[in-house]
Amino acid sequence: KNYPRQEDVYLRPSAPMVDMKRVPVTVYYEIQDPIKKSDSSAVCLCREKRTGNNYAAKFKNIRWPAHITKEKIFSEVDVMKLLSSHPNLMELHDVFEGEEAIVLIVEL
Repeated sequence: KNYPRQEDVYLRPSAPMVDMKRVPVTVYYEIQDPIKKSDSSAVCLCREKRTGNNYAAKFKNIRWPAHITKEKIFSEVDVMKLLSSHPNLMELHDVFEGEEAIVLIVEL
């Protein structure tokens, strides 16, 4: 399988190539207990309302710390989406953009 070159991913414009939903994550998912918290992010269990499937929701604060920019998160999202078919990596299921955080929904 041909995977993208790293330079192709990092030279991408600042907007992510994956479609981000601009509605609250709670429209589609039930957010459950936190698994891990840090100063700039949190990971919670979540359940998709439509299917009942369980996922992890990674909330990435886009306001603090200052070195975590939207562009860096967009780059992470792009890499995850490009490599989502790789057997040894978590699959990115959904992405939400809010005023305070970007939420990545990934497989458990």
